[in-house]
Amino acid sequence: MQNLAYNNWYWRYDNQELADPALVTGLTLSLCDTCQTPYPNTQLQLVISEIITNAIEHGVLCLDSKLKDEPDGFDLYALERQKRLASLSNGWISVAIEQGANELLQIAVQDSGSGFDYRNFVSEAENEVISLHGRGLMIIRSLCKTVTHTGSGNCIVVEFDASVASANDVHNRKKAIAG
Repeated sequence: MQNLAYNNWYWRYDNQELADPALVTGLTLSLCDTCQTPYPNTQLQLVISEIITNAIEHGVLCLDSKLKDEPDGFDLYALERQKRLASLSNGWISVAIEQGANELLQIAVQDSGSGFDYRNFVSEAENEVISLHGRGLMIIRSLCKTVTHTGSGNCIVVEFDASVASANDVHNRKKAIAG
């Protein structure tokens, strides 16, 4: 989609901004407003949520999801996340978005982490049974036209069709109202 964008935006979140529980909702609302995409767009919010959460937890904070496999693992994971966020002094994520024709969005999220071996992770995840962790990338892949990782694995670039997601949200709202 390079050079086809007619709008582009950039956000950067540092240190304690990453602990803001409203970060994903605020970013999605801002994106929908600037792209003139109807809000709420639940699929877009889910994609943004998964990408941002992965960047913060695994990239910036270096949390290992396997901690969730332990007894009380989810509680331990949440406590460790909170502890690391509270002491964070030099982490960041950046979000760059380009809007092309027909509401196609290219979303790139990069974090200050060292990255991960995405080639092995993706092939392992496709063959793995459902576990208590590791579903985020599969969700992203199911909702986006393309998903690629770049560099050392600390940057993900997805193409998301906001027009299809908006139409699905409208259909689902009408269906819910009709009962």
